[in-house]
Amino acid sequence: TIIFCSTRRQVDFLTEKLPAFNKVVSLPPYHISSALMSRLIISGFDIAVLVLQREFAQKLLSEPGFKDYGQLSVEITYGFSTEVIVQTISPQNFFPKPNTFSSMIKIVRKKPKLKVNDYALFREFLHQIFRLKNKNLSNAIQKTFPFQGKTKAGMEKIIARAARLDMKGVKVNLISAKEFAEIFNELTGKK
Repeated sequence: TIIFCSTRRQVDFLTEKLPAFNKVVSLPPYHISSALMSRLIISGFDIAVLVLQREFAQKLLSEPGFKDYGQLSVEITYGFSTEVIVQTISPQNFFPKPNTFSSMIKIVRKKPKLKVNDYALFREFLHQIFRLKNKNLSNAIQKTFPFQGKTKAGMEKIIARAARLDMKGVKVNLISAKEFAEIFNELTGKK
């Protein structure tokens, strides 16, 4: 687990209610990187400097069309600007030595170019759609019933809207963060 230190007490970052914070500096245990990033994204921080397993850092910063491109990549691109501070940190720099190289990245919150209708539902949409990242968008949307059940539009409306999308034939893993925001708003809008 990772401990969040405040002036009052120490708590488990992944499970406890956290006090307000806006800066993060951390070298977290590599096995909780996904859970940590998922929690950080919704926490409201302004800036984070993190040392992560190099492969995980590459996954976070991955772009459409690359193997590692996924939900976290979209969320990071959508709401943050990123910078690789140190691309490769040798295991020799740590004790005990990890079995892998590390990277140091800086993540800064930014105002998204396009605001989504409901961010929690957008995250659910991304989670469901990336289970089918090698399918075309229209097929993937038709198979994301857990997402569709949580929208106010209803399954029939969502599928009808998906059929009208310009990008309906594009594979999920080729769609950018901004395009996902546009697609999500089109699918879940009040029209």
